[in-house]
Formats: sequence, C-alpha cells, structure tokens
Amino acid sequence: MTTKAEPDWIRLQRLIFTRWCKQKLVRRPEIYPRVNDIATDMSDGLVLIALIEELAEKKCPDKINWEKPETSRIKKVAVVNTALKFAYSFVTDQKLKASPEDLVDGRVDNILALIWSIMLRFIKIGDDDDEASAKLNAKEALLMWCQNKCQGYKQISSLDNFKKTPKNPHFHNGLALCAIIHKHRPKLVPEMDSLDERSDPLKTIEIAQNAAEKYFGLEKFLSPTDVTKLDESSMVVYVAEFYIGISNQRKIDLAARRIDKLVKYTKENDRLRKEYNTTAHAYKERLARVEETLNDRTIDNTMAGAEAKLADFYKYKTEDKNVLLGNQLDLEAAFNNLAMRLSHHKRPEFIPPEGVTLQDVEKALSHLEQVEQERSVALHAELNRQIRLAKLAQQHTTIYDNLKAWTAEKGKYLNERPIIDTVSSAQLQLKRLEAFTKERAAMQSTTQAKFKEITAELVREKYEHATSISEHEAEIDKACQQLDEMASKRHPVLGDDLERETYKQQVRLSHKEFCKRFEVLSKDWIAPKEKYLNTYVEIHSVEEANVQLSLLDLHEKDCNMMGNSLVSALRKLAKQVLDAKYESQYSSYQFEHTKTMDPVHEYQEPEQRQAVADNETFVAEKWDLLAKLTEKMKAILKDHLQRETTAAKTRVFAANYQHKLKQIQHWVTESELYLAAREHVHSVSEGRTEVTKITVFTKQLELMKSSQVHDLSEIAKELLACKYESELSSYVYEHSTSKSPSFDIDLPEKKAEILSMEDWVAKKWEAMAEAANIKQALHEDHLARELYKQDTHVIASRHDNKYYDLKNWGTDAMKYLEAREHVHSVAEASTHVTQLKALIEDIAAMLGKQVKEMLEVGKELLARKYETQYSHYEFEVLSYKDPSYSEDHPEMKAAVQQHEEDVTKLWTTMKENAEFKLKVMLDHLAREEFLIQTHVIASSHKQKFEELKAWACETDKYLKEREFIHSVGEARPHIQKLTVLKEELALRRQTQVKNLLDLGANLLGRKYETELSFYCYEKTNYKFPEFSQEQAQFRDEVVQNEDWLKKIWDEMEAEAAEKLNVMQDHHDRESFAEEARVIADGHKNKFTELKSWAEESEKYLRQRDHVHSVFEANSGIQTLELFQKELKAMHESQVEELLRIGKDLLGRKRETSLSFYEYEKTTYASPKFEEDRKDLRQAVIDHENFVTNKWQEMDALATRKMEVLKDHLQRETCAVNGRQQGQQHNDVYNKLHSWIVDKDTYLKSRSSINSIGDAQVQLTLFEQYKQEYSMMEPSLLSFYKLNESILNNNYSSDLSSYQYEHMKYSEPEFDDDKPEVKAALVEHDSFVKSHQAELNDMANALSTELQAALALEIKKEQLRLEFAHLALEFVKWSKETRDSLNIEVFGFTLEEVQAYQQTVNNSKAKIAEIATDNLGEVLKVHASMTEAGVKENIYSQITVQELQDAQKMALDSLAARNTAFDKELARQIENDRLCLEFSKVAEPFCKWITNAKNEITASKANLEEQLSFVMKQVDQVATDASKIDTIREWADKIKAAGITHIRHTNLTFRDVEVTDQQFKKFLAAKRTMLETEIKNAKLRGITPEQMKEIEENFKVYDKDNDGKLDRKEFTACLFSLGEERTGKEIKEIMTKVADDKQAVSFDSFKEFLIHVFGDADTKDEILNGFLLINKGQTATHDNMEVVLLPEDVCYIEENAPKTEKGWDYTAWVNDVFSR
Repeated sequence: MTTKAEPDWIRLQRLIFTRWCKQKLVRRPEIYPRVNDIATDMSDGLVLIALIEELAEKKCPDKINWEKPETSRIKKVAVVNTALKFAYSFVTDQKLKASPEDLVDGRVDNILALIWSIMLRFIKIGDDDDEASAKLNAKEALLMWCQNKCQGYKQISSLDNFKKTPKNPHFHNGLALCAIIHKHRPKLVPEMDSLDERSDPLKTIEIAQNAAEKYFGLEKFLSPTDVTKLDESSMVVYVAEFYIGISNQRKIDLAARRIDKLVKYTKENDRLRKEYNTTAHAYKERLARVEETLNDRTIDNTMAGAEAKLADFYKYKTEDKNVLLGNQLDLEAAFNNLAMRLSHHKRPEFIPPEGVTLQDVEKALSHLEQVEQERSVALHAELNRQIRLAKLAQQHTTIYDNLKAWTAEKGKYLNERPIIDTVSSAQLQLKRLEAFTKERAAMQSTTQAKFKEITAELVREKYEHATSISEHEAEIDKACQQLDEMASKRHPVLGDDLERETYKQQVRLSHKEFCKRFEVLSKDWIAPKEKYLNTYVEIHSVEEANVQLSLLDLHEKDCNMMGNSLVSALRKLAKQVLDAKYESQYSSYQFEHTKTMDPVHEYQEPEQRQAVADNETFVAEKWDLLAKLTEKMKAILKDHLQRETTAAKTRVFAANYQHKLKQIQHWVTESELYLAAREHVHSVSEGRTEVTKITVFTKQLELMKSSQVHDLSEIAKELLACKYESELSSYVYEHSTSKSPSFDIDLPEKKAEILSMEDWVAKKWEAMAEAANIKQALHEDHLARELYKQDTHVIASRHDNKYYDLKNWGTDAMKYLEAREHVHSVAEASTHVTQLKALIEDIAAMLGKQVKEMLEVGKELLARKYETQYSHYEFEVLSYKDPSYSEDHPEMKAAVQQHEEDVTKLWTTMKENAEFKLKVMLDHLAREEFLIQTHVIASSHKQKFEELKAWACETDKYLKEREFIHSVGEARPHIQKLTVLKEELALRRQTQVKNLLDLGANLLGRKYETELSFYCYEKTNYKFPEFSQEQAQFRDEVVQNEDWLKKIWDEMEAEAAEKLNVMQDHHDRESFAEEARVIADGHKNKFTELKSWAEESEKYLRQRDHVHSVFEANSGIQTLELFQKELKAMHESQVEELLRIGKDLLGRKRETSLSFYEYEKTTYASPKFEEDRKDLRQAVIDHENFVTNKWQEMDALATRKMEVLKDHLQRETCAVNGRQQGQQHNDVYNKLHSWIVDKDTYLKSRSSINSIGDAQVQLTLFEQYKQEYSMMEPSLLSFYKLNESILNNNYSSDLSSYQYEHMKYSEPEFDDDKPEVKAALVEHDSFVKSHQAELNDMANALSTELQAALALEIKKEQLRLEFAHLALEFVKWSKETRDSLNIEVFGFTLEEVQAYQQTVNNSKAKIAEIATDNLGEVLKVHASMTEAGVKENIYSQITVQELQDAQKMALDSLAARNTAFDKELARQIENDRLCLEFSKVAEPFCKWITNAKNEITASKANLEEQLSFVMKQVDQVATDASKIDTIREWADKIKAAGITHIRHTNLTFRDVEVTDQQFKKFLAAKRTMLETEIKNAKLRGITPEQMKEIEENFKVYDKDNDGKLDRKEFTACLFSLGEERTGKEIKEIMTKVADDKQAVSFDSFKEFLIHVFGDADTKDEILNGFLLINKGQTATHDNMEVVLLPEDVCYIEENAPKTEKGWDYTAWVNDVFSR
C-alpha cells in the first residue's frame, strides 16, 4: 500500500502498472481477483509467473501450486526465485535485476523496475510480424506512432520522448493526446484548432479523456492532474491505452470507408444519368436549329453576299460542325462511362428515354449532313454568276480608270503654264500641243466606244453597281468636252525664251564652277579642318596623346600645301558671275533675276548674288581662324601627353597593389576560417596539438605583418603620392580633369578602395591577433581542463576498484552469512564460529578502513570542480562556450552515490547477519574440540593464500608484459591502470597479505597442553593409550607459502613502478612526436604556399610578352621592378621562415634511457622497437633546397627579363617615330590618290555631248582642270621627300632590330614582319609618279576632242525636233492598240468563246498594215539623225528600239490576243476536263469517309475491338493521305485555272478538305474517348484523382528511387492512403504482391490499391458495416456522425426510409444495389 510520503510518480506508477497487469491477467480467474497493488501482490511469485505466461504464451517449466500460495518467507523466496528465472528467460536487458527478497519484502522501486522491463519486452506497438516494429522497443515504436499521428499539427512543435520537459510538454499538457484522437475522429475534438500550449492543460487533458471514452471506451482511471505528473514510464503505458483503443477501431473505420465509397459511387451514377438525358435533349434541339438555318435560300444579288454566305457555310462546317461532332462523341462517352461503371459494379443497364438514345442522335446528325449538301450546291451557283459580272465590271473599271487618268493628265497639261528656263523646254512645249490634238481624235473612236458598250451590258444584267457604272460613262463624256475647249485656247507666245535661256546657261556654268570650288574648299577643307581643330578628343593614354600630336602636324602641312592655291581661284570665278547681264522687249536677265510677260512671272534669288559675295568673304576669314586654332590645340595636346604619362605610371603601381592585396586576402580568408573554427577537445593530446597549432599560427601572423602587409602599405603610399597638375588639366590616382575637352573623370571608389583596403588589412590583422589570443586561451583552457579531467578519471577508477572489491567481498560474505548450515559436530561448529569472528573483525576493519577510504575517494571525486570563463568541468559534466558544447552524464555521479549507498547498506546488513549467525553457532561450540578450531584456521590460511596467489600470478603476468606504444592515446590507459595497480598492491599488502601473515602466526603459535595430552599444529601426544604423531610438512608449507607471497609482492611492486616509468616515457615521447608533426605540417603548408607563388612568378618571368608600344614597354619595366622587390621581400620573410621551421623541425630530439625520438624516427628497448621515416626528413630538406634553388633561378630570370624590356623600350621609341611618319605618308597619299583617280577618271571619261551647251560646258571644265593641276605640283614634291625619310629610319641591337614595320627579335618566334606595309610605301611613290605623266598626255588629247564636238552639235538640233514629233505619234497609236486588245473579252463559258472566233479573224490584217506604214516614216528621220551622229534627243526619249518595241508591242498584242483566244478556248476545254477528273476522285473519297464514319458510329463491338477498328481507320487515313494529295492536285489545277464552278460535281476541294478534317478529328476524338473508357475500365471504379494520389504516394515513400517499396515503406505508404493494416495483414499482402526480394513494384502496388479502392464492396459487407457502426438494424444520426463524413450522413438520411428510431439502412442498401 502507498503511504503519504510516497512520491507522486511512484504512486501513479503503482496505479498504472497495476491496471496494466490486471488487464493482462483478465483470463486468469485464479489470479485476477488477487491483483490490487502490484507492489505487494508479487510477494508469492504466482502473479509474476501468471503474468509472464500470459504475455509470452508459454508455460513455466517448474511445477507451481496455484491453489495454495506459500506463506513462509523461505519458501516464498524459493517460488519468487523460480518466477524471476522464468521472467529473466524473456527479459534479458534489465541492468539492475530484482532479487527474490525484493519481491518478497515489497521493495517498490525494484518491483516497478521489473514490471517496466516486462512492459518494454511485451508491449507491442505495431505487429509481431512487422520487422520495422521488431527493431524498436515498445517505447520507441509507440513514440514513432505518436509522431506520425501528430504530424501536421502546428500546436505540436516537437515530440521527442515521453518525458515532461519545457521543450516537450505535449503529452503532459494533453495536446498530443487530443491530436491523436482528432487525427481519427475530428468531430470528437472540435476545439482542436483553438488548442495550443497556452491552453489550460487540465482542460485539454479532460477533453482528450472525454473523447477517448467516447471513441474507444477508455475509463477515466486517472485525473487530469495525475496525467500532468506522470513520469516517462507511466506516460508510455497511458499513451499505449490510446494506441490499443484506436487499433481496435479499425473495423469501424473500414466499414465507414466502404459506406463512403458506396455513397460517392451512387451519387456519381445519379449525376451521370441526369447529365446524359439533359445533354442529349439539348443536342437534338441544336441540330434542329442548324437545319432551319441551312434551309434559308434567300440571296442579295451581290458578290459580297454570295461570298459571305459561302464563307459562313464553311465556317459552320469547320467550326460549328466540329463542335457538333465533338458533342456527339462526348455524349457517347458519357453513356459508355455510365454503362461501364454499372457493369463493373454488377448493376442494371442504363436505358435512356425514347428519342435521346444514341441511335436517335446519330439519325438526326445524318439528316443534317444531307441538308448541308443541298445548301453547298445553291451557294456555289450564285457565286459563279457574281464572278462573271465582276469580271465585266473589272474590265469596265479598267477602261474608266484609263480614260479618267488620260483626261486628268491632259487637263492638267492644258491648264499649266510652265516656266520656260531652257531653250529645249520652249521647243518641247510647241510639239506637245500638236501631239495632243491628234491623240484626242484617236481616243474617241476606239477606247471610248468600247467603254459605252460594256456599260450597256452591265445595266441590262442588273449588276449590283450598275448605277455607278452609268455615272462613270457620263463623267468621261463631260471631261472630253472640256479638253476640246481648252485645246482651242492653247496657242500663246512661246517666243524669245530660247535666246534668253541660251545666255543664262553660260552664266550658270560659271556659277556652278564657283559653287563647286567653294563647296570643295568649305566642306572638304575649311569645315573639316575647323571641326577637327574645335574637336578636343578625350585623351586617356600616352598613345592617344602621341597619335593626336601626329595628326595635328599633318594638318599644318596639308594647309600649307593645298589651301592657298584653291582660295585665289575661287575669287576669280566670283567676279565673272556677278558682272553678267541680258535684256530684250519680252524679258530680261541678270544673275538669278528673270522677268517674263506670259506667263507674267518674275524670278529672282538675290540671296544667290549675296551668297557669292558672302562665300568669298567667308573663305578669307576662316583661313585666318584655322591658324589660331592650330596653335591652341598643339598646347592642349602637349599637356595631355604629360598628364597621361603620370597616369600610366600610377596605374602600374595600382596593378601591383591589387596583385599583392589578392595574395593577402587569400591568406586572411584561410586564416579567418581557421580562427573561426572551434575544435572540440576531448583529450590531453588533442589539447596539446591545438595549443601547438595556434602558437605556430601566431608567429606566422606577426611575420606576415612585418613582410607582406608592410610591402602592401609602401606600394599604396607610392600610388597615392603620384600627381600631375597644370592650367589645362590635372591627375591624381583615377581622378582626371581637363578643360579642353572639358571632362572630369573621377573614380573616387578607386582611391577609397585603396584607403579602405589599408584600413581593412589593419583591422583584419588586429582582429586576427585578437582572435588568435582568444583561440589560444580557449585551447590552453581545453588542455588544462582535460588534464584535470584525466586526474578525475584516475580518482573515479580508484573509486570503482574499491567499490567492486568491497562489493565482491561483501557479496561473498553475504552469501555465507545468509546460508544456514546443518551442524552435526563440534568441528563444524568450531569452524563456523572461527570464520564468523574473523568475518566480523574483517567487516569492522574494512568498515573503518576500506569503506571509509572509498567514501573519502567518492567525496573527493564528487567535490572536484574545474571552472574558467571558457569551460566548466565536474565529474562527467562538461561544457564549454566556444564552440558551444555540453556533455552531461548524471548517471555517472548517481552511480558513485549509489555505490556508496550500496556499500554502506551492505555493511550494515552483513554486520546484522554476522551477529545473528554467530549467536547460532556459539550454541554448537560447546560440542567442539580445540583441534577442530586449529584445522579451521589452517584451512582459512590455505584459502586466503590460494586467492592471493591467483591474483598475484595474473597481475605479475601483466607487469612482465611489454606493449608496443605508438600514440598518447595508447599510453594513457596503461598509465591509469598501473597507477591504480600500485595503490591496489599497497592496499592488499596492508590488508589481505597482512591478515594472512597474522593468521599464519596464530596458526603456528597455537598450543594445547595438559597432563594427559599435548597438541600443536599437526603434532599430537597422549598417554592413554600411548600415542604420538607428528606431521611437520604442514607447518613447513605454511612458512613456505608466506615466504613466497612476501617475495612475489616485493617483485610486483618493483615491476609496477618500472612499467609505470616505461609507460610514462612512452606518453611523453608520443606527445613530443605530435608537437613535431604539427611543426612539420606548418613547414609543408609554408612550402606549398611558396611553391605555388614561385610557380606563378616563374610563369610570369618566362613569359615573353609581345611589346608593341612605348607604354607597354614602360609598364613591363615598372611591373618587373616591383616584382624584384617582392621577390627579395619574400625571400627575407617567407623563405627564411621556411628554413627556420625546417631547422627547428630537424633539430628536435628527445632521448631518455628508455626511448629515443627525432622527427619520424622512434626507438625503444622494452619491447624492442625501431621505426625510421627517412623519407619524411628528406622531404623537408628537399623542400628547402627546391625553394632556395627556385629563388636563385627566379632572380636570374628577372635580370634577363629586364634586359629584354629595356631593349623593347628603345626599339618601340624608334618604331613610334616611323609609324607617325608612315601615318603622315598615308594621309598625304590618300589625298593625292583620290585627286589623281578623280582627274584620271575625268580625263578618261567622255561625257555624252548631245547639245551645244554640253560641248561648251566640257570646254569650261577642262580649263578648270588645268588650273587645279598647277596648284597640286608643290604637294607632289613634298610627298616624294617624306617617303625617303621613312625608309631611312632604322634601329638595331643584340636583342632586336627595327626597320619600317619589320620587327626582328633574338627569339625568332616573336618576329613581326609586315613587308606589305613597306611595299605599299614604295608602291604609293611609284603610283604617284607614273600617273603624273599620264595625266599630262590625256589632257592634250581631251582638248582636241572637245573643239570638234561643239561644231557637230549645232547640226543635230534640227533633226531631233522632227523625230520627236513622229515618234510620239507612233508610240501613242501602239499603246492604244495594245490597251484595246488587252481588255478584249472572249466569253465566260466554252460556248461563248467558240462564238467569238469570227471577230478575232477580221481584225488581224488591218492592225498589221497600219503598224508597218507608220513605223517606216519615223525610221526614215531617224536614219538621218544617225548619219549626223545624234545619240540623244532631249525632245524625245523614244529610241528606235522603243519604236520597234512599240510596233512589236502592237503586233505582239495582236498575236497575244490571238494566242489568248486560242488559249482561252483550250483553257475552257481543259477546264471542262479538270472538273470531270476532280469529280472522279473527290466523290468516291467523300463516300468512303461517310461509310467509315457511319460504321464506327453504329459499331456495337467491345471497346478494344472498336479502338482497333478506329486505329485501322487512322492508319488508313495516313495511308490515304496520297488520295487527299491527288484531290488537292486536281483542286490546285482547277484553282490555278481560275475555275469557279465545277460542272461535273457539287463538291469543291474545300468540301473534301473539311470532310477529311472532320473525319480526322472524329477519329482522334473517338480514339481518345475509347482510350479513356478503356483506361477507366482498367481503373475498375477508382477516380483519376485517386490514381494520381497512389502514384504520388509511391514516389514519396520510394526513398531510394529504385521503383520498389520494401515492407516498411509499403506499410507506411498504405497508412498515408488511409489503409492502416496489421502486421499479419501486411505479411499476407506481401506474399501476394511482393517479389522474391520482398519488394513491391509500382505495378503491383497500383493493382493492389485499384482492387482496394475500386472494386465494389458486396451488399453483405455494406450491411455488416452499418450493423457494426449502429450496433443494430436501425441507423441513428449519433452513431453515424461519429465515423461517417457529414455529406455521407446527410445523403443517407435524405434517401433512406425513416423509422421511429432512425433510418432503415437495409432498405436503402437494397435500393442502391438495384440501380
């Protein structure tokens, strides 16, 4: 029974454990009533045996009297001992096993621990056959189950164990219990969403308890307050009640799922029936409306109307008809889907109402297609009639447009009063008026007559635009009348314009030359030069400055050579223009000022005269300005050059700064990573290693600061000190300013970056030094703490040894003291008395010494504490902050305390038992003799000796053994063991050895003597009867044993001290070796850094850069100078540091009498061992030799590279001068070349001279050429001198040489030769000289030719005027004839064309005769012109070829008309044939489609056969694509032929194409429908959403993505899908769906779940489910509401028959299964 002082956790455990045991013993009526308190009911052992039998399902092998429990303590202990053996045969993992006395005496703690172990063994969370559950104990499996159930509840942040902790309160505050129930029955915990950690725990627990009671009948045997106090074990048992209760609800859940599936299936079937009937009625109504629309035959007698109706018809065919066909297939799919669902679930067939069956729908669609065909024929007939009228209208419009354009053109001509400003224009106007009169008469008799004829026919046919046609005819008549009136008034004066214009022409030639020269001078010379001098290019490099100075020098020379001669020639031309004048009675003229009388017109451009004067003044002023601008630019460019030289030097410093900064940043990054790392230190060796590492790093940090960081700072100072400043510009690092051009380029971030990097490096070094100090302090603290911890472990080991010695001794003593021997002789009693007295003395002695020592050691152990700002340690409690780490083993401290408590309790018990046993044995003592006592002492002496001998032999064996030690970790356990062993030797000498010696002395000193007898050990004498016996060997054996023990003890103490010394030496040597290895790692890392730096540097030094400028050479020299400084600094710092570390490493040595060590060479004698890694020492030497040699090699490479770069500088300086002269040469040459080519072209060209004015102009241009040539001669001489200077500019040295664009190096692969540049220079010189002579020769020839041409042109003028008139008339007649023939219409049908044959024959001879006569007259005049040399006629652009072309055009038009007629006749015949051929292929094709479609629609075969037939048709369509192509070919031919009406069929290609497209869409839709239905059939009733859920869940639980689920994954996946199965069920399922490796593939998994979700449950299964849920034949709302979904409950209540107590579910189920 519990007491008031009993803790709550014990009280609650007793209550819960008792209830659990009662539940397990419910089938044991002989035991069950006796179980009320497990702490007391276990005392007879029967309850425990029955409990194990029930749990293990096995009988106890020993015979048990169940009816009569034992009453005596001894027999109870025996039965309990049997029960415990039986229990422990199953419960094997209990650490502290309960004893029989614990159960008999009712020791609650031990009994509860025993029950807890039994629970963990036998509580099953999961299933026996579940391998995953079998791997977990009950607590772990239950916790996993709870975690799965609580997943997704945001109120539950973590669920790591069953203990009550601040981070894991969810079992004790009720949230986890509520979530578990809510997961299965949400309605039982409706307030779940509002619950959280802030909710009242007692109320939350009460909610969970109420829900559990409703859900699975768990009574409230604990109050909410009790639940909050449950310890871990009790909470496990309490939560297990929830697991068991919920597991028992599986059958109800399965029934609920079956009913839910049935409700959803029934609702879906009802919906599909309704949907089909509604859709079918709507579809038939729509077909009727479409037929009504197609039967409309009204037309509007327009082309647009006919085309619109036809377009609407085909739009309907391609869009609306496809929708109708799709609707039909959808309707068929809906019917088939419903039919299939009913068939799969063995339900009656669905029969639609009359009129909306599938056959009714198909008949309605067939009738619609017949109406469509009739509509198509009518629409095409109307379209063809409109096309014929449209062609006539088009012909009428063409003639109308031609007449309208002609009248507009002539009206415009007669209305205009052209300004006559040339002689030829005056003569041309007279001829044009005469030509118009003749043209008007011809137009009236031909084109206008045809126009009236077409108008009459269109009006007669009621053409839709007949009104506008008549209006056009009236409009043309009126326009022709107006033209006749205007022509009679058009003969004014066109007289003296010719003389005036002749004079004007001469003046304008002079002005044109002036403008040309001014434009050349202003645009080609003054403007470019001024623009150049006013354009200040931003200079950002030395090269750019030098280039601009060279360009300026070329500009000055150009002005001096070319400019002055052009200015003087321009002034002379200006005077000629401004002095010119002409005047008569009809008109007057001065330069650009003309007056005429008819039309009254005055034309003047005073600005032209002013422009000539202004231009002359402009040139003079600009020439002076150019000289001033040149001087200004020269000063600015020189300033740019000086500034950019400074900037280039600065940027070299910046590049070197960035290079060194990058190296430092890389080192800092790695160092920060090391400093930021916080290594966990858990041993002395680790601590020493880390202290050594941080010490080495600190030294390296200081070295880097004094070398690399210092060098970086010096470069920054030099960089920021560079500066340039003048009146025109300035420069400091990356801040350039200039006034001309004005710019201010400031990159302050560059300077800021330098300053920030300086600050960054300083801060980084300060931070790293601070971090290093912190890290060193941390690791020193780690080392001190681990040393302290090591000492503590030694003390703990001592405490453990003392405890186990005392426990073993006490256990043995207790076994003896608890035994109750039968004593039948004095000798036996005497023995026991002696032993008990000795034992009591030992108990007292050991209590005063060994027990006291153990307690003192324990007190010292528990009081030990290490505390610093960085870490804390007390016995098995370790924590430190950086890195954050804590380790707590409270069980170790508790174990120490438990040990002391156990020993104290044991000694008290031993004392009581010993005193009790002594009292018993003293009762027997009177019967025993002194002899027997002596034998007891001897036996005790012998026994103790044998025990000590055995221990000494084993210990001596270990002490003589010599182990190989290769690390601190291997040495430390031996040191600890030997330290403890030394103490144990001393302790045993003081206790057990001393006790043995005292016992031996007592034995040998014992003596009994009377008058009658004498006895000492093994010597007996008495008189009656006379007897004497002595066995001296026994006394000798005692002495020998004691001497041997003393000797072996002395030897072991000496060996222990020696071995401890050896092990300590091993430890110290290996610590020394670890330090050496840390130094070696530092040496290796330093070597790796230096090697990497050297390889990169050597790559730079060996690289031979292509240097092509002075700037590149200077940059290379400056970069190399900085590298040489860095090379020296690296040697003084890093290389010397590497050598120092290597010297320190190779010089490290440790030698003692026991062992020797230098870097990676270890020897010791006990046991003999030697290891020498010479390769590692040699590697250190090799690394240092490599670095030393590499530095010498790089120094030599740098020296050589400097010589090469200086040679580059000298050579490139020479090359720059040569290139500047070459650029000047190219500029001058380009101008001379352009001038020569221009003049060569001029002198070679022979401009066409077709008039007198042309000849005079050419003579004037020739004079101007001669003046220009005389001005160019000084430039030619300067050009020849410049060429000579370039070819003499050379450079040569041992390393390289330079001639103009020929670079030669000592290393041939770098040679750069551009012979084409020098060749071009020579070629330029040769070109200019040769062409200068050619120009002189060609000028003389041209002068002679121009004089002869002037005389010839005067003769040609008269012939041009006559030819212009005759040619114009002939061309006009030809065009009119062509236009008339081109618009001739032969008819629109084959019959009309055949009737037009006579008209064509009559017109052939008449047109050919007129063409021949008229052309002969024109050609006669042209022959006279040709004889005179006329090549161009400004009065007529018509050539002989054009005249012949015109004749040919007329005759060709005639022939074309004849050919066109023949073609049209042939075309009409061919068209008739095309229509026939088209009908032969189109009609059968469409008929085949119709038949195939009807066959598919009417098919009643199963789905697979229907799909097979559809696929055959799909294949056939693909095969018959050639038929469509054939039909398309005929249709294309018909279309190409322009056929609008196909005579032999009512089909068009559009009809065929639409029919084919509809058939393809029909097949595709039918195929999709059938495939969907087949797929749905395979789903056997499950939805696609369910299938998707199955696929997604399989992927989630297939953790290794192998496409298979193992048993654990399969079980979890089923659970996630709502299919929670027992292990037995899982095993059965696996035998069906798993492969040989017990893995489930996706196909097997899918097939299984289709069976589970899709296959319908039977009527009996549904009825049994209702019976299980409602517990009766009537369904009630309360019963259904708990397990069914709300919508399912509502549906059942709405459709099931109502009874007095609820609803008749049997009737409802029968109804559902009947439809």
